Amino acid sequence: MTLDVTIKEFPTRHLTGVVVRTDMQKAETDVTALWQAWGPQHVPFPNNVNASEIYGVSIPRGTDGIFDYWIVVDPATGVPLPEDRKMLELPAGFYVCAFAPNMEQFGATFEELYMEWQNQQSEYAVVNEAPCVEVYPNGWQPSDPFELQVLITNK
Repeated sequence: MTLDVTIKEFPTRHLTGVVVRTDMQKAETDVTALWQAWGPQHVPFPNNVNASEIYGVSIPRGTDGIFDYWIVVDPATGVPLPEDRKMLELPAGFYVCAFAPNMEQFGATFEELYMEWQNQQSEYAVVNEAPCVEVYPNGWQPSDPFELQVLITNK
C-alpha cells in the first residue's frame, strides 16, 4: 500500500462525546460496544444524527498499551448525545492526513502512516503521544474510505 498524504493545519478543536479506556487485547470488543451504545446501529451515524462528521479518537495513556477511545462530534452540530458525554480538546497544529480505503484496511493504513511514512520523512515526525483521529463522513459504511489525522512536528 502506498499512502497519499496531505499536511493540514487545524486550530484547537473542542469536541464532545463518550469515551472508553481499553488496551489492544480488548479494543475490538470495547470500541464496538461504545459505537453500539452511541446509536441503535453499529455504524457511526445512527439515522437520527445530523452531523457532517463523527470522529473516533485514540489517545495513548502511557507505554503499557492502554489508550482512551473517544466517539465525538462538534458540539455546534446539535447532535443528540448520551447524557454521559464528556469534552475532548484536540490540540492545534499540523496533522498528516491519509485515507484508509475501508475499515478492513484500517490497521494497515495506521501502520503505514506511523511506521513507513514516518521513517521516509526528513521534515516531519509523528507525535506518538498525540491523538489519532478517524474522520467518518455522514453516511459512512465500513466498506467506505475514511480519513486518519495524526499530529506531527518538525524533525
